[in-house]
Amino acid sequence: MSTSTSKSKSASKSMFSNNPKYAILRSTATPPSVPLPVDTLLQEELNAGKDSIGYHYYIRRDGSLSAHRPLHQRGNHTPGYNRCSVAILYEGGLDHDMLPCYTMTMQQSARLKQLLDWLKTIYPWIEFKQIED
Repeated sequence: MSTSTSKSKSASKSMFSNNPKYAILRSTATPPSVPLPVDTLLQEELNAGKDSIGYHYYIRRDGSLSAHRPLHQRGNHTPGYNRCSVAILYEGGLDHDMLPCYTMTMQQSARLKQLLDWLKTIYPWIEFKQIED
C-alpha cells in the first residue's frame, strides 16, 4: 500500500473519529434583533476557513432544529472538544447592548431538552457543558 493512500485513510478516519463525552452548547453571539439563518451561518463558517458548519445541531430562536454533521463525525467548533463532543449551537447569546447574555427562548429551551434527552438514549454517559465565549 502506498504512503499517500495510508495518509488519506488516516485523515479520513480522524475526521470521523468522534467519541462523545460531552454535549457542548454554544451561542451564535448575536443579539435578539439579528437573525442568523442557516445559509448565513454556513457562509460565515466557510469564510472562517471551515469546510462546512462545524456544529452537529443548530437551534433557531423559534425552536427549529437543523442537523449539520453526522454524530460519528468530529466537529469543528471548540478547541479541545472537537473529538469528544456533540456540538449544539443556539441562535442568540448577546443582549440588545451586545453584551454576553443567556438569551435562549422557551422554544429553544424545549428543543434543547428534547435533543439532550434523545442524545442520552444514544450516549447515556454524555455530560452537558455550556461554553461561553
